[in-house]
Amino acid sequence: MIRMTVIFDLLVSFEKRRSLFDLIRFKQEIKLMGRNVDVVTENSIHQSIKSEILNEVRPI
Repeated sequence: MIRMTVIFDLLVSFEKRRSLFDLIRFKQEIKLMGRNVDVVTENSIHQSIKSEILNEVRPI
């Protein structure tokens, strides 16, 4: 049996006082919930695809 995995992409923004460690901890917590999620910040999106990604953003 082939099992399909749904992947969510989350574009997040953190308060200025947050660090890369906070982003990593957030990713780990989501993974512990059994979700396959890619978590990125706006600054980490490559410029060549940034406008396309930002046009597809849906707030949750």
